[in-house]
Amino acid sequence: MASKSKNSKIILIYPKPGKLERGCLPLSLLAIARMIDFHKYDVKIINSTTDDNYKQKIIEYGKEALCFGISCMTSYQIQDALNIAAIIKRNYPSVPIVWGGYHPSLLPEQTVRHSCVDIVIKGQGERTFQELISRLSEGSSLENLRGIVYKKENNIVNNPDRSFEDINNFPPIPYHLIETEKCIKKNRYGMRAIDYISSQGCPYSCGFCCEPRFCKRTWTGLKAERVVDELEYLVNNFNINTFIIRDSNFFVNKERIEKICQRIIEKKLKINLRGVNARTDLARWSDNTWKCMRNAGLDELLIGAESGSQDVLNLINKNVTVEDTFFCAEKCAKHGINICLSLMIGLPTINTHEETEKTIQLIDRVLKICKNKIKVRVLLFLYTPYPGSDLYDLAINCGFRPPKTFEEWQNFELHKFEAPWVLKKYIRLTRQLHFNILRYVTNNVNFDGLVWHTRIPAKIIEKMAILRWRFKFFSFPIEYQIFNYYISLKKRVGHILKLKRSAK
Repeated sequence: MASKSKNSKIILIYPKPGKLERGCLPLSLLAIARMIDFHKYDVKIINSTTDDNYKQKIIEYGKEALCFGISCMTSYQIQDALNIAAIIKRNYPSVPIVWGGYHPSLLPEQTVRHSCVDIVIKGQGERTFQELISRLSEGSSLENLRGIVYKKENNIVNNPDRSFEDINNFPPIPYHLIETEKCIKKNRYGMRAIDYISSQGCPYSCGFCCEPRFCKRTWTGLKAERVVDELEYLVNNFNINTFIIRDSNFFVNKERIEKICQRIIEKKLKINLRGVNARTDLARWSDNTWKCMRNAGLDELLIGAESGSQDVLNLINKNVTVEDTFFCAEKCAKHGINICLSLMIGLPTINTHEETEKTIQLIDRVLKICKNKIKVRVLLFLYTPYPGSDLYDLAINCGFRPPKTFEEWQNFELHKFEAPWVLKKYIRLTRQLHFNILRYVTNNVNFDGLVWHTRIPAKIIEKMAILRWRFKFFSFPIEYQIFNYYISLKKRVGHILKLKRSAK
């Protein structure tokens, strides 16, 4: 057995994706941690969404650290990550900080220029991190280590990319490194849910998505037997009954999906699969396959319908039709599988009025198809140009001014971005629909979280939302302004109370 030497600690840190985010499962860190020899290295994962004293832990665990690892996505997580990295630099200035995740992977050179960034891992990080740890431990040069960007004598060195590797080559996720119970989502109806990933990458080239740049349009999925064995492990060891599938595209390989479902049925696992990312052309699969998926516990699909406008679908290279959305909704209604419909408004070079009208019509028709058969949720966003996507340059040509530094990306948030080519009234309408009207129309709202003293005001807002949707009259949204005011007030009061509790 190899003995642990000085500087054998590897500290992996998961920053908060949002200011109020709690109980997130740090899958990105667990994925790279599984590649480490635990007999040789002491691995610590610090999760800022579960550890209230995570900053103190960083200082405590940082002694004799070989390196720190931070994973982050665009927006608020960058802010929390940089705050954490600043603490590290003050206390351990000579210990390298390694960054990974979507944002550093897509803008590695801009990221590594920041004073709190020493090394960036690009793309799939498992094998790269394993080799990086070995070189850091040996004091070897980072030259020709595929998949990294790093600083060398005040110069930036961008090594060649690493090819995507079959994830079946990687060990299982080491759940023992975290407080898993704190990452389980629970509700009063007995749901115990946890995030799960069975594949990486996506073979499609949707123009709004940065995944094609991240994975080079490569996809790799765990074998069916391993997927079901891992689900069974989580069921038996953590009493999980619901899995939120975080794959970028779960349904790439039809044969694999059928084997997974058949094996779940054979093992008699009583589970639900929710939030499973799907394209609308899934409707072309046979009814037998759909029935098998439902019998295996497929409870909800996250359907990337994107728009009710065919012009938009063509622009983003979706390779589906608007009618495919309706076919998919009919299949879901027929087999009792709930829907979470993901849509966006405000694509560059597209007539915003027409795409908005057509998207509202699409939602209305889907709701009618599914009425009294299945539950429907609707996520409606304003198009946001993320780096690495095919439409990014088009957005810049249409007036978008991207952040110029890594630090500036911390304020680039999905629900705050306002494209210069979209009129203010459509920005307000999209937010009004997403945050207010569609929640009530689809019954996707929890009154307990929206009222301040009684349920009566919330009931009034609900009635107004339903009437507005029925008559498609969205002007003068007074009740929405009231809704926003009280939600904002509730958050401020909650924050003050939390500060008072912390001060005691």
